[in-house]
Amino acid sequence: MRYLKLLMVVMLLAAVWLIALPWVAGRPGPRRYLERLDARGIDPAAMYYTELPPEIFADSESRFDAR
Repeated sequence: MRYLKLLMVVMLLAAVWLIALPWVAGRPGPRRYLERLDARGIDPAAMYYTELPPEIFADSESRFDAR
């Protein structure tokens, strides 16, 4: 029974990693963000937010302030 629970957790993680995350990355908002990072030469997989210049977040912060 413990192995069945472990298998279910592993399958759930695999589904999130292999299905849900790529689907979210393909949506218009995240895709634009990833394209903007790519245009600026920033690898999002190796990015630490403390290393980024503040102007990268300027447009996203203004969008949240408008709400």
